Amino acid sequence: MSEPRGGMSSVTRNECEAGMSTNEKSPRRLVYGPAEYAGYAGIIVDADAAARFGRAAEAATLGEYVAEFLGESWDDYVASEFGDVGDAPSPDDLFDFAEWLNEVIEFPTDTAWDVAAKRVAEVIASHGATLDEIRSGGGSPGGNMDAISGPLEQLAALATFIDAERDGFTLERDDALVDLGMSRSLYVSES
Repeated sequence: MSEPRGGMSSVTRNECEAGMSTNEKSPRRLVYGPAEYAGYAGIIVDADAAARFGRAAEAATLGEYVAEFLGESWDDYVASEFGDVGDAPSPDDLFDFAEWLNEVIEFPTDTAWDVAAKRVAEVIASHGATLDEIRSGGGSPGGNMDAISGPLEQLAALATFIDAERDGFTLERDDALVDLGMSRSLYVSES
């Protein structure tokens, strides 16, 4: 009987990137919203990566994770991850989202930061008083991810300075995608 692996694999680092938009002409969609449960008044996440995290959070079995998150057939997954090794897991093994999340290296906040950090710094520099509480960099409460965060009203103001054609990304409010990208389901219920 195989041990529940929680989807750990050698490609964990690139899994989130694999499903994101790769069309060079399409701007990346970034969204912001509240995440007080994670220590942020507001935060920006990559919409595609957040949606993928949501699919991973819903997976109950390793087979569901492979099909919905990785978009692979079970046979292809086993061949790429385990080759001829006879101790491959079963698609019915439980998928542990929290365990998987501990192995993830790139979060939806990191992806958003990679896309927008330079432009955000330019906008903050030219509109300092309006955007003086926005933080960009390794400022997550756990210190393990890059993030662009700040008060919601300042993130809304920041969004007005973004031009998709010039900047290569859009920025709009979407609380539900932020919750998926920040893995809200893993936080203790708010009182």
